[in-house]
Amino acid sequence: GRVLRPVRAITATARRASQENLGERIALPGASDELKELADTFDAMLERLDRAFAAQRRFVADASHELRTPLTVMRTAVDVAIAKPGRTQEQLEAMAVRVRRGIDRADAMVDALLTLAISDQREQAKGEPFDLATAAEDAMDAASADIARLGLRVQSNLGSAETAGDPPLLDRMVSNLVDNAVRHNIPGGQVSLVSGIKNGAAFLQIANSGPVVPPDLLPLLFEPFRRIETRTGSGGGVGLGLAIARSVAALHGTTVQAHSCPEGGLHVEVTLAAR
Repeated sequence: GRVLRPVRAITATARRASQENLGERIALPGASDELKELADTFDAMLERLDRAFAAQRRFVADASHELRTPLTVMRTAVDVAIAKPGRTQEQLEAMAVRVRRGIDRADAMVDALLTLAISDQREQAKGEPFDLATAAEDAMDAASADIARLGLRVQSNLGSAETAGDPPLLDRMVSNLVDNAVRHNIPGGQVSLVSGIKNGAAFLQIANSGPVVPPDLLPLLFEPFRRIETRTGSGGGVGLGLAIARSVAALHGTTVQAHSCPEGGLHVEVTLAAR
């Protein structure tokens, strides 16, 4: 009985564990032996599960809240138009524009959520060729309207930066980083892009002007739907760009590094194994 008592404690804790009850731990006392190692391993697994379920619940709650915003805007636009007894053609067209804008925002958010889910669920990235420089050029072309609207100065030194991975996900990562640098900028600001091969690794660096971001708040930028007040004034995104970039980078065995610039804006760099 004394020998099997630790096994019974492990079994009882495993039976009580569920999605709603992951806070309990075995905390088996005694000398370090095989059974204590098993109990400590089980406690570590419960800790990881507890964090994962908490993050999932927070993500679902945030996603529900964020999706409710464009739906509320569309519902209000329709209700206001219907409530007017003598609706004019101009009023109906204005309502249609607001509804279309809400649909576009909801569609972008759903697309971003699907991309994030695909990236998070993948266990291994593909090994297809991909050039960070080409993706950055395409992303800048796609953002040309916003660049012109804000009057941004663009400086680019895009040397070939060939790597291997999952092209659709890597393309989304680069697109999000460029889009982030353009959206969260100031009128008349600047964006600089540099890419190439350094120390056997392909790299892409993106820097922009903009509001000052306190260094201690940088980790929040990579959390889903976590926005910093200084970066919301010129945004309009869905709050998932950097979260997707971090997830895609992690899938490819790397990270996205971000540093705040003293004069304002961010300097972001991603490094991947060169092909």
